[in-house]
Amino acid sequence: MVFYFDKGYIRCKWYIVVFSLLAASSPMLPDFPKGYFFSALVPLFIAFVAWDLILKSKKSGQQRIGKALPQVLKQTCIYLDYNATAPTFPEVAEEMMPYVLGSCFGNPSSSHPFGVACKNGLETARKRLAALLNARPSEIIFNSCGSEANILALESCIALGAKKMTDKKLKPHVIASAVEHFSIVKYLDRMKERGDIEDVTYVGVNEEGIVDPREVEASLKKNTVLVTIMHANNEVGSIQPISAIGALCSKHENVLFHSDAAQSVGKIPVKVDQLGVDMLTIAAHKFGGPKGVSALYMKDGIPCDPIILGGPQEGSRRAGTECVPLIAAFGKAAQLADVEGVETAKHMQTMRDMLQDYLFANLPPGTVRVNGPKHSEDRLPNTLSVGFKGVCVTTLKAALDPKVACSAGAACHGSGMSAVLKAMNTPEEFGRGTLRLSLGRHTTEDEVKRAGKIIIEEVKKLLKS
Repeated sequence: MVFYFDKGYIRCKWYIVVFSLLAASSPMLPDFPKGYFFSALVPLFIAFVAWDLILKSKKSGQQRIGKALPQVLKQTCIYLDYNATAPTFPEVAEEMMPYVLGSCFGNPSSSHPFGVACKNGLETARKRLAALLNARPSEIIFNSCGSEANILALESCIALGAKKMTDKKLKPHVIASAVEHFSIVKYLDRMKERGDIEDVTYVGVNEEGIVDPREVEASLKKNTVLVTIMHANNEVGSIQPISAIGALCSKHENVLFHSDAAQSVGKIPVKVDQLGVDMLTIAAHKFGGPKGVSALYMKDGIPCDPIILGGPQEGSRRAGTECVPLIAAFGKAAQLADVEGVETAKHMQTMRDMLQDYLFANLPPGTVRVNGPKHSEDRLPNTLSVGFKGVCVTTLKAALDPKVACSAGAACHGSGMSAVLKAMNTPEEFGRGTLRLSLGRHTTEDEVKRAGKIIIEEVKKLLKS
């Protein structure tokens, strides 16, 4: 007997039951020629199977990209927080198992067979990630998280820039965007406090959250050594003109260009040769890999200034025994993204647009606003930052948390808006009630409809109160 979970209850595949009952009853029909009986039964069984498959495919419009996720949590709470973290894809978890429970337990720096097996797994993952990015395997440095990769990039770029500066009276100058990740902003603040850099120029964004390359160019100084602009914003999904900024940085010999692509890899094409970056941050858990592993792409020829010292791991660029299970899984996630990228992006955008249309169609006109780019090509295909006029997001989130997992785009205190929404000049009456809804590979049409209904019900309650 075969069972599967469906909307909270166990349903038996009924055509197997029918087949079993008919087969079991045949000895009870002695006058009925068994040959004719089974001849009629086989096409009937095939018809049952085909009809059930048709019903299942029509039933939910559900994704069939890769293996399905376990359904336990999704029964009670709908997951729309992929920008915080994606669930580890089943295929990725399977890739990890030999290095956790199997015979591949050696230290990848060891020369015996146990170590070599792990070293091979490590290098396979490196090649897979390099293939996804159009990079060389030698340009991939594995580390623990996106924040560490960002800090390694900052340290390396600024150390190199300081060495290259001919006027030793000057200190390095850095350009970043006003919507960078906290790991960039806070570390630049620390470097300024330490006296490692002279200053940071934070270029603004327009109302869609997009940087103007001309403003970056206008901010360049003779002591500028680094420009760091995230590829796609984690909150509103704005995709930055990285190629254009990379082209202008390449005109200045001493200016290196880094981009935090933690939110974009696995959702849109990210090719380092097309973007013109010198360094790029990638986080595994944002696109189906496990937490606790990331990578920094560093173009060959750029010296690395390690922030973790010790052994010769990662080409002496990041010491410490590599976590082979996580890195092998990271490589599998990269391979899936390389193969499924177009299909997954199309699915995510279809689900996101369905959710957006549903909210606008069922809430009073003028009470809903999308924050971020107006055109889909300028926004991550899975991201919907939506503000509800006159609603406090803290109250709304408290009502949604048991039923819909999502993030708040603002805090309901002070000005009531996040730094990103402030930088975009988002109207406060919408900024105070902003949710970030982010979808993924495994989001289904049924989940979108149920989540939309729940959100609408809770917003309407708050509008009446």
